[in-house]
Amino acid sequence: MAAYVIPLSSVLEDYQQRVELDGSTYVLRFRLNRRMRAWFMDLMDSEESPIAMGRRCVVDTILAPHPFRDQRPPGALMLWDSTRAQRDPETAEDFGSRVQLLYFDAAEVAAL
Repeated sequence: MAAYVIPLSSVLEDYQQRVELDGSTYVLRFRLNRRMRAWFMDLMDSEESPIAMGRRCVVDTILAPHPFRDQRPPGALMLWDSTRAQRDPETAEDFGSRVQLLYFDAAEVAAL
């Protein structure tokens, strides 16, 4: 059982990265919408087929397994504000520093 911090860029405003979650590879894409002062995330499988697209990055919101969409990771993704102010990320500097992306593996989710 474990929770992992997934490294995020605090410089780039539109990027994607590959991550391994519970033994499977996923692609995460992050985009900053300056007008809305908000970040958005896409979750794709290893072949970049969409799983969850255009999800606004909101602190303390969990993207967890879905009973009818088994292509999602078996654990849970959650944004966390390390200052505990519970403010959503608004700039590139917020991402990966003040706001971190956590992954709780399948065993951790099952234990809850």
